[in-house]
Amino acid sequence: MTKFRRMGPTPGSTSTSSAMASSLPPVGKAILLLSVLIGGMVPLARSQLDQVVRNDVDILMREQRHAQRFGDDLKRAWERFHSGDPKQALEYFQAVLDEDQLPEGDGIQAQYGIGFCHRFMRPFPEEERAIAVFEDLLRQHPESELTPWLLLELGILNRKKSADLEYEPDLSINAESRNYFQRILDEYPDSVVVHEAAIRLSSSYFFEVERRYADKGLELLERHLKRYPDNPMAGVMHMRISIWYFAVHRDFEKSQVHAIRLGQLRLSDPFRWSRNYWHIAQTYRFALDDPEAAAPWFRRIIEEAPKSPHVFLARKILREIERDSPWQKEQGGAR
Repeated sequence: MTKFRRMGPTPGSTSTSSAMASSLPPVGKAILLLSVLIGGMVPLARSQLDQVVRNDVDILMREQRHAQRFGDDLKRAWERFHSGDPKQALEYFQAVLDEDQLPEGDGIQAQYGIGFCHRFMRPFPEEERAIAVFEDLLRQHPESELTPWLLLELGILNRKKSADLEYEPDLSINAESRNYFQRILDEYPDSVVVHEAAIRLSSSYFFEVERRYADKGLELLERHLKRYPDNPMAGVMHMRISIWYFAVHRDFEKSQVHAIRLGQLRLSDPFRWSRNYWHIAQTYRFALDDPEAAAPWFRRIIEEAPKSPHVFLARKILREIERDSPWQKEQGGAR
């Protein structure tokens, strides 16, 4: 299904980045820093988000496969799509759509599949065609169970059309895209797609130049986590909130609350755990001046991620913390 695209500049010349940063106002510098941080930390969440997206597709196809006559044909089309052949899948979906006396449910799913095939066509996506298909479906079948997914795809495609941040840093985001995401939050709060909609809507605010607008992304994610604390994308949300408090607000205590929650949730890739633990430990050491609180997180790197690149330094720093701790000094004085 949809891939969560990296936001912010691609890795490149540090001198170019420094020159860009020096010419920006304070809020602009903060947003640039956030883009770099998110660009670097997205791998922490990518595997979890991709798994959720795959689960969305499985749930969607299981719920929507109410085929009255063409279940086998639709199944074959989806299997071809998931095997990485959208061109052949498009032909299968179109063949179903061209059938006489086609049941409405089968027709909706076939048309939706056609939109997806255009969306992920190779070698080049046919996004304008995908938008036309999804808009047509939404107009013809507004009460379909597919509606939240249609809104999500239209939001993604319209936002991509309005601002490709990787190549043309355009911070003006199409309001129409936000409206699609917001409709999911307002009208389909029980849909499994509501969590991805919240992340994508918040991202559109994070990169606004004016702070009062950018903070809307933070507020949106905090509200969403209060309502859905255990949602499958909670880790991604805690990561985003932690970065924003750390990089923009410089509120290290609030940032740490969400970083710790992310550490407790533990993203699906164990190799990524040490990065999060390292960030928490170093924040305690340098930003909050609390090395004692950092010690357990260095210990978790050693115990839970023994092959990570942070282990050597974690051992060294942990020995220093333990050597300098009040308890160790008292023990030394007693001897």
